[in-house]
Amino acid sequence: MTAPKRAAKQAAYNLTVDNAAALADLSPNTIRNMIARGDLRAVKLGKSVRIPISELTRLGLDVPAYLTTRGEAA
Repeated sequence: MTAPKRAAKQAAYNLTVDNAAALADLSPNTIRNMIARGDLRAVKLGKSVRIPISELTRLGLDVPAYLTTRGEAA
């Protein structure tokens, strides 16, 4: 019998362009332009685009506590 998998220390959350724009207090078009220029890393899943939480912290933006695993800002 195999051992149960341990939970990751930090959850990997991804935001939509609209959610990232709201958190960064920018317009969604600005976020899309940043992705197109390569200033902001994003992942395309089918037709949708997702932005990792780590990109918000890299830009120096505060991450809300509800987006982290333990309720702490990353």
